[in-house]
Amino acid sequence: MIKEKFQKLKGKASSQNDAAKVQHLAFILCETFGWDYYTLQKQPLPFVLSMIDELYKKSEKEKKMSK
Repeated sequence: MIKEKFQKLKGKASSQNDAAKVQHLAFILCETFGWDYYTLQKQPLPFVLSMIDELYKKSEKEKKMSK
């Protein structure tokens, strides 16, 4: 599962706050790409991380443009 993959990547147990962040990211990715949760789970972690990074960059760019 994505949560366990993130925990392994971080090399430590996840706190409740971290778990909430992972759930939020999962929701955003599923909503953005029209996936269900099981489709997200099948994606390789580097791919998921790159998508998160791109969404963050896009968000930051939109914030700058709105100012």
